[in-house]
Amino acid sequence: MSNGKMDLRFLHKLISDNSDVIVPTNKIGTDFSTARNRDSTFIFKIEPAVYYDFLTPVENARLSFTFAMNDFLCSGRNPLYAMIDFESPPVPRHKFIEYIGYYYEILRMNHMLLSAAHTGIYNNSGFGVIGSIAMVGTGTPIFSHERIRRDDSFYIVGKIGLELRFFMFRKKMISARTEIGELAINPLVNLFLQQRKAVHYVHDIAEGGPYRALEEVSLLVNRGFDLDSSGMRMLVPPDLHNIGKNIISASSSGAAIVAISGRQSQSFEQSMSDSGIPFLKLASAEEGVLLDGKTYKGRDRLVSILSN
Repeated sequence: MSNGKMDLRFLHKLISDNSDVIVPTNKIGTDFSTARNRDSTFIFKIEPAVYYDFLTPVENARLSFTFAMNDFLCSGRNPLYAMIDFESPPVPRHKFIEYIGYYYEILRMNHMLLSAAHTGIYNNSGFGVIGSIAMVGTGTPIFSHERIRRDDSFYIVGKIGLELRFFMFRKKMISARTEIGELAINPLVNLFLQQRKAVHYVHDIAEGGPYRALEEVSLLVNRGFDLDSSGMRMLVPPDLHNIGKNIISASSSGAAIVAISGRQSQSFEQSMSDSGIPFLKLASAEEGVLLDGKTYKGRDRLVSILSN
């Protein structure tokens, strides 16, 4: 199978063989008509734009679903509809069929329907992060960007670098010390739901790591952040400490940036401590994202490791 657009006849067969998980009116093409359904929560877009050759097709499918679900779990509800780009990675067709077939099984298990599908081209196979997402739906998230305030207290919550750790050990053919489930934000969201009055906003950390996520939050609230490197090391697994300051731009699924009502920050910190969840309260800066008071320019450590 060539890298790029899929053969349409093959695509039609792939879809018709799994018609039970596809919205009947939409076979190929982009169709957001389900967004007008008041009962819908979210439509999200999965792009299988990375296919790791050192993972099995089933593992690749699980990762595609886990990473892209992170942002949507911030609503406290599962989406009803999914959207997927049927791009073809440069792997044998039977592997891709197994990959996409298991993805359909995941949709079935989660009682979700595929709302849209189209083809495309990509050139970054073998490194990066699976799952690029587009939110469209009509549901209202519990942790909404409309609730976030400039004077909120901001935290990084969870372990930084679990995704990096997972891929490092898998590529070295050593048994993974991190399970796929640990890369999902689900457990954190369940804790945040218990504090829903205090939690104004949740921004999951994935591609680009804490640095990129904080850049996005900074633009959202017109406020800067100053990361403390010694505090960051408390969130990093011990076997990743040797990668140094690059950890702040390392892909880090399974962690989140959380905005908390200032009046309830103490109770939130106590709740995280009681649950054994590591966290770091972020200091303010005039603008942008700093590291120890200085401008930081780095790159995604996951990309540099996997591309070597």
